[in-house]
Amino acid sequence: MMRSATRLTIVTERDRLLMQWIGTNGLASLKQLQIVFWPEATERTCRERLFLLEKSGLIERHYVQTSRKWGEQVFTLTEQAAVKYFDSTMRKRLMIGLPTHAKVKQQLTAQETRIVLERLLRPFGKRIVCWQNERELHSEAAMLKRNPGSRAFGGLADVADARAFIGISPIVPPQQTAILPEKENEREATTRLAPGPGLPANNSHAATFNNGGPDHTKPTPEKFENALFRFLAAPGPKLVGVQRIDIEIDGQYWGQMLKNKITKLGRTSQPTLWVTNSVRAERIQNEIDRSESGAANVWILVVDPFL
Repeated sequence: MMRSATRLTIVTERDRLLMQWIGTNGLASLKQLQIVFWPEATERTCRERLFLLEKSGLIERHYVQTSRKWGEQVFTLTEQAAVKYFDSTMRKRLMIGLPTHAKVKQQLTAQETRIVLERLLRPFGKRIVCWQNERELHSEAAMLKRNPGSRAFGGLADVADARAFIGISPIVPPQQTAILPEKENEREATTRLAPGPGLPANNSHAATFNNGGPDHTKPTPEKFENALFRFLAAPGPKLVGVQRIDIEIDGQYWGQMLKNKITKLGRTSQPTLWVTNSVRAERIQNEIDRSESGAANVWILVVDPFL
């Protein structure tokens, strides 16, 4: 049973990080929130805290249809939480309320991708220092379109579904922080890193995320191998600058449309992570291998639960 209290007496640092994490991609599933913020606690612990946040009007609960299950429990950020706990700059980056049905799967997959990338980066002493969602990228592209000095002037180029900026991790960063359960009267939460796996034995670039198993990354067949881990392991910035990787979440690309998309991505030379499921992975890899542009900058990440 849930606790009888229906209001939070204190909003902790973990609560703020959780709300920001949800709002960055628009929504998050119950399991995703447990993995990121309560990695060694029971689901009940996670549910109880989310219940209090919900009753306090800071997050909202929804049940959506995904390919994983009917009635997937997800949470979104409220306008009240955005106004009360984030400054104007951060509020512009956050997404409020439930997205359209067409966007639910994409945004859940984007959250899943963040979790996997953080785990893959940790053995290299790196982390995601910034994450941009699709709405931010569209806004950025629209500004470039209006700027006479930009390449995008007069036209809107293809926009990634998300973008990760990867940097050195000298300290425990908020986005890969797991915060232990705290008493209601504690103002400061205790933090530590959630455990993460090392490199796959065959150095495969692709990883699958099984949404709750003991090891969230597994080697995929050798035919999916290429340079992703070399990219992740490459020496990072010493003082300034970061590695940028665009996120392409697999959609309804088939035949010539799929071929054209991969060719176009290959011509940009921008490091791109194509997130797909285990059923589609071989087909995507074959198109990458056959691409006339080479597409050596496009790598596959297998993330099954919502695709």
